[in-house]
Amino acid sequence: NLPALLTVFALAGPALAQAPQLDGCDVGVDEYDEIVLPVLDGAWTAAHGAGLVVVSNGGQTMTQPIPPDAERDPVNFTYDDGRVLVSGPDMAFYEVETVPLEESTDYSVPLGEGGSEIALDLGAVETPPNCTPDLLPRLRWSGEMGLEGADGLAHFEVIVHMLNENTLSGIMILNTSAAGGQLHARRLITITR
Repeated sequence: NLPALLTVFALAGPALAQAPQLDGCDVGVDEYDEIVLPVLDGAWTAAHGAGLVVVSNGGQTMTQPIPPDAERDPVNFTYDDGRVLVSGPDMAFYEVETVPLEESTDYSVPLGEGGSEIALDLGAVETPPNCTPDLLPRLRWSGEMGLEGADGLAHFEVIVHMLNENTLSGIMILNTSAAGGQLHARRLITITR
């Protein structure tokens, strides 16, 4: 598919301060491997938005808000022979996979107006998408990491939408046990070049 290959080469160059060339709303599922994965290659920055943490212990449940974090973390995507690995300062290499549009996953957080569920941080993106999040390419990676105060390793999963070649936005989900109870956290995450 020559047009798709030309798009990949055009987008793979350095990201300049210009309007995005790729609109995630226009990328078909059959183009994920050709367009979406190669475009990820390179250095990105992650911003952690608001979220919620739910702690369950002995039949009691407590929910607390997580405020946005002003600190940004470097994230690196490495594309090699059809595979993408993601890494950062506090994480190993994790394989990134595309999520089929028809796959329904529970990956939102009730931070919208009136407690409505949201799946991407529109306040953190420069240009909102022209379609609903369920039509955007979705990417996922997961693994385990150390977490202060946890009883052992915490399992995490990141599910982001590709808005364009410079912006990913979605949710980070974390599950672990601590002090005899269970901890479940969901937080908005936006990753940009």
